[in-house]
Amino acid sequence: MFTVFRHPIPTPPCIARLNYIEQYFIPIHMNNRHYTTALVILVLLLAAGMRGYGIVERGLVDYDEAWYLLEAKTLYNTGKFALAQIGILDEPDVALGLKAFIKKRGTVPLTSIKPGHTAFLFLGLLAFGPHDYAGLFMSVISGLLTVYLVFRLGKDIFGLRAGLLAALFLAVSPFHILYSRSVYSQANGIFLVTLGAFLWHQIHSTGDRRLLSLIAPGLAVGWAFTCHFNLAYVPVTFMALEAIAIVLNRNRFPVARNRIKRLLILGCSLAAPAAVIESVGQFFKWLGVFPADYPTYLGQFAHRKPLAEALQFSTDQVPFWSSRLLQIEGAAALILATIGLAITMANLRKGSTDRALVLGLVLVALLPPSILSVAN
Repeated sequence: MFTVFRHPIPTPPCIARLNYIEQYFIPIHMNNRHYTTALVILVLLLAAGMRGYGIVERGLVDYDEAWYLLEAKTLYNTGKFALAQIGILDEPDVALGLKAFIKKRGTVPLTSIKPGHTAFLFLGLLAFGPHDYAGLFMSVISGLLTVYLVFRLGKDIFGLRAGLLAALFLAVSPFHILYSRSVYSQANGIFLVTLGAFLWHQIHSTGDRRLLSLIAPGLAVGWAFTCHFNLAYVPVTFMALEAIAIVLNRNRFPVARNRIKRLLILGCSLAAPAAVIESVGQFFKWLGVFPADYPTYLGQFAHRKPLAEALQFSTDQVPFWSSRLLQIEGAAALILATIGLAITMANLRKGSTDRALVLGLVLVALLPPSILSVAN
């Protein structure tokens, strides 16, 4: 027998065997805090080694990586130039200013439409200097933080063993290592989504009813969307999760007005990063830094209209993604992940917020690429 939320249910024989295997592979003394900490550190060191080894010598491989870094370096150099103009810096950086950069680009889209990712790279340039590896370092850091957050989230929902196994799986995941060793936006976007999920779960697992507590997870997921426009469905998913959580925990939120306020605050927080970026763009247009006909962040999405119109509901992409996952992650890893998901879901009470979050994260990862494709 195992107990979930004080509701004992019989353990199926297959699940009992899998639980035995899990305990065999991680025979840890759960009450030994130092031992547990050592295991977490070992997993993080493994993740750091696989993501950071030889990262300085890797360089930029793909054109997109160079373009993302160019946007961040342009912002960095423009800031230095502006500081020099007002006397804060003694020597102005003779580099391509933002206005000249936009004029030189001259094509559509004028940027990568991933300003949240550009902000990450800009922070990397501030921290590590204007070097190509600064962007790589930020992906490595995001990857490591994601591994740790997966451990925390798994531990909080399923227990310590499950959290360690989940973190270990992600630490050695070839797909995640690939993006954590590049200047692509995926590592940063996934980190922010995971951070948002962790913060959101903390709110509901601790019974926090403060309305303003929803701002932090909303901002994290909203920033993730600005890292990559393909994450547009993630904010919608979190709005749905919050609505489901309100229904499941209606006793905690008896006042209908407060329920609506929760959804409004979360929705505004999700939209805030994109709104701030758009406002900055409009302000620069008003100052004359951007050309009058320059489409700002939201305006540039209009140039993606033909692609959006070509989207169709189809399962054409399922064979492609399935074969790619098999090729990169391996059949054994996918089988173990499926078994692990079955074990954990069996240990979650039906109608719980935890179950809704896990199912939501699984669906948000698998459903869009499974049912959407671009015509022709």
